[in-house]
Amino acid sequence: MRATMSERPMNPTEIRTHDGRAPASPLSVAVVIVTRNCLAALNATVDSLVALNDARLRPILIDGASSDGTADRVAELGNGWAHHARSEPDRGIYDAMNKGWRAAPPDAFILYLGAGDLVFELPVDGALRDPAGRAIPLALGRCSVGEMQFRSRWSAEMRLRNTAHHQAMLVHKSVSPEPPFDIGLRIYGDWDFNLRMLEAGVMARHVPGFRTYAEAGGASWRHDLAEIRVVAARHGGPLIGAAAFALNQVSRWRRDRSIRNDATRSD
Repeated sequence: MRATMSERPMNPTEIRTHDGRAPASPLSVAVVIVTRNCLAALNATVDSLVALNDARLRPILIDGASSDGTADRVAELGNGWAHHARSEPDRGIYDAMNKGWRAAPPDAFILYLGAGDLVFELPVDGALRDPAGRAIPLALGRCSVGEMQFRSRWSAEMRLRNTAHHQAMLVHKSVSPEPPFDIGLRIYGDWDFNLRMLEAGVMARHVPGFRTYAEAGGASWRHDLAEIRVVAARHGGPLIGAAAFALNQVSRWRRDRSIRNDATRSD
């Protein structure tokens, strides 16, 4: 049975803080690309990964049964380049992301991208280990969203809005061996996962040499205020839900006003 927006995921995964990270084990980076009917954008993302020439990469392609040639491209990339590739109907973006999580190697860091997102640089191994040589649980980098530079913040501010971009976040799979996303959410399942990690005490480290790009106007750009309230209230109660609703309503108003002003000036 599918979860509703007001429910937690069925059998929610346990968030772990320290186990499963063997000292000096080889590091890999599973880059999960979720896509549907956006062939040119997918090719741009793949090209950015190929340009890295990084042997640690484990590309994972999850396509939602595209009809524009994307499915054929995914099948082609799955024949030798990708660690895992599939094209089939799904129940939304977080169902697709869960499939990608499940396909990632157990010792991998996992990075989620949409078609059109780009990776310019991945951190070196040393930046992803603690002093004992174990993989750290969570690494944060810098993401350019359109022309804006975004630096993720891992703090209590997260309770009111998602302050960590998944395009510049490497999560070690030991944090949640099973797929972590609530498929009852349409837009903010990654924020919900971030909050569960924050509440479990998962520590994040900002690492150098981790730069990505995300197109402005993605799914979360729409500011679904009802779902924002649901996620915030799930983790902080009704008052936090109301505060998150109001804060993001103001943010949406300011963004829309800026877009209108830019359009007026261009005329």
